Amino acid sequence: MIRTLRSFRIVLAATAVQVVMMYAPLVAAAGASVTLVDSNCDSFVLSGPPGNQTLACVVSTAPVCTISPADAHGQVNTPVNLTANCTGAANDWTWGGGNCAGLKTQTCPANSQTAATVVYTVIGTNTQNNFGPSPLASTTVIWSNSPPPAPTGCQLGANPSSLGVGGGPVVLTATCTGGGTPTSYSWTGGLPTPTTTNQQSVTVTATTTFSVTPSNGGTAGNTASVQVLVATPGGGGPIAACSGFTSTKVIDAAVPANGGLQFRYFTTDGKVFSNGAAAGFGAGDAIVVRFKAPAEDPFFNISMYETGTGETGAQAYRTMVLSTKSCDFGVPKSADAVWSLEDTGFSQAHASGRTSEWAPYILTPGVTYYLNVKNYAFGNTPTCSASRCDVFFVFSNPSP
Repeated sequence: MIRTLRSFRIVLAATAVQVVMMYAPLVAAAGASVTLVDSNCDSFVLSGPPGNQTLACVVSTAPVCTISPADAHGQVNTPVNLTANCTGAANDWTWGGGNCAGLKTQTCPANSQTAATVVYTVIGTNTQNNFGPSPLASTTVIWSNSPPPAPTGCQLGANPSSLGVGGGPVVLTATCTGGGTPTSYSWTGGLPTPTTTNQQSVTVTATTTFSVTPSNGGTAGNTASVQVLVATPGGGGPIAACSGFTSTKVIDAAVPANGGLQFRYFTTDGKVFSNGAAAGFGAGDAIVVRFKAPAEDPFFNISMYETGTGETGAQAYRTMVLSTKSCDFGVPKSADAVWSLEDTGFSQAHASGRTSEWAPYILTPGVTYYLNVKNYAFGNTPTCSASRCDVFFVFSNPSP
């Protein structure tokens, strides 16, 4: 097989940003499909000779702008950076109010030498596509001689907080519940710092901890942190708790060699769970079985059985999803899922396998997968009436 590396250049004309993307088709003669999404663009136009083409962003609507921070407090002679955030890809801005009046930049370092309440405005225009101006956007800064109170109760959230193998895009959002309104955010984790906005859009390829310290007029609030988990082909690392469950219990399963069996029981043995969770499959628990698909045979079987010798609890319906992401309970199966089942009259089920009554699913060798199990039928209806509804798994590899 011949593998070639090709590159092409994407130019977003409305925002004067260039993005170079590279891809490697598996076969030199094969075509490639590229999807580009930009909410600022209504359409794209490709021009130029092959090998040196330009993809231009076309905007056909006027921008709509807001100013951040909104309704801030500032200290006299200490600038507060006001930023115009415009959809529709504005490239020209006209400010009004205080020392910002007449500025043509996206950000204005607002300032005042006296205590006062000042209204600042901005209008955005897209000169490259001849659309605009935007409706007038405004915000208020209350200037005082005493420092504004520091922000309090600050938290940092990540959406999503857990990613599959290879990672992906994440949106980080900082929020504060008390104190003064933040006017600046100082970030860590390889992010641009400081910023005047409370959000960052990043691409995460490995488990990373991000932190942010909001401040107001030079007075820093509390530092907030969040960890974004990224699965690795070899497994390992912490798994974030599944939202909405009493507890999340993790098993790192060992896949047997060809012709072998490997048992993993949910019993009274607390050592079963690799994350140190309490024994037993509780009615409101989530079970995440993590394993690495073997290179020698991606068709091995995963069987799940109801309680038997040494187990305790009642029978229940299950929802099971085999996915490249932990805590994936999408039924019908999500975009990341290989297989999903909302079980009825459960006795056993095979996630994949040559001897299964279900069609086999070919897993990618070396990739970490997650079998996510809960005691709920379709529609999130609880089905375990007892305190525990234990099961056990059997991993088998029937290949010669």
